[in-house]
Amino acid sequence: MYKTAILILLIHLFNTIHTEAFHDENDTVPPSAHLLSRYIRHASVTGNERMAGLFFSTVARQKGFHVEILKDEPASFNFTASLYPLEKGKPNIVLLNHIDVVPATREAEQEYTYPPFSGTIADGKVWGRGAIDNKGMGVMQILAMEKFLELAAETDLPFNVTMPSVSVAFKLSLWLELNLINITSGHGAVPPPDYVLKEKTKALNRLLERNERVRFSETTRNMFRELGRIEGGQSKVPHLRNDRDMADTLISYL
Repeated sequence: MYKTAILILLIHLFNTIHTEAFHDENDTVPPSAHLLSRYIRHASVTGNERMAGLFFSTVARQKGFHVEILKDEPASFNFTASLYPLEKGKPNIVLLNHIDVVPATREAEQEYTYPPFSGTIADGKVWGRGAIDNKGMGVMQILAMEKFLELAAETDLPFNVTMPSVSVAFKLSLWLELNLINITSGHGAVPPPDYVLKEKTKALNRLLERNERVRFSETTRNMFRELGRIEGGQSKVPHLRNDRDMADTLISYL
């Protein structure tokens, strides 16, 4: 049942791209392109997603989805849009997207065909930050889910479909200061066997070659367990006795 539902959702998801493509100025611009254009115009550089999140959650609510605001802060905005209220506790098919986009510096803006937050519709495309990563995906998901709203209203389906739209700050800078003390003497023309720059290069190279163990949180472990159930992971690896073994074995390969 759930595999069939996911397959139908994927068909609608990709059909949204195919049927609503437009290629020249005489073509009618589809509603999906206008929606994406408006969404892009709400610049949502990481840490400033609230206005874009309010816009997209309002679109979802107007279409008839059950919308739940999970977090509403100036620097972070998370919401879900579902066929049924989350409190019903139905098994959930989740279509995840993120609201934030990377910044566009003034120097980089000179290289753009169109301004990065203009949402310009031209040449059969919607141009702007987030058109692909990840606002375009969000628009595709909500339009695919919309095709099931009437069915969900008429039929008590055994599952829910939920689109979480989240703020994500997944890349941050980590500045490290490396201080070395090397007591030696010599002349620049005849350097000693050991000197600070040489030792610093060795230290940095050791960091690059270090094989760190990958660590998964319990949330990530649960994700792999559920994927294993859906894809038949345990049946393909018969020596694994339980979900914990499956997760631990996966980690050991990384």
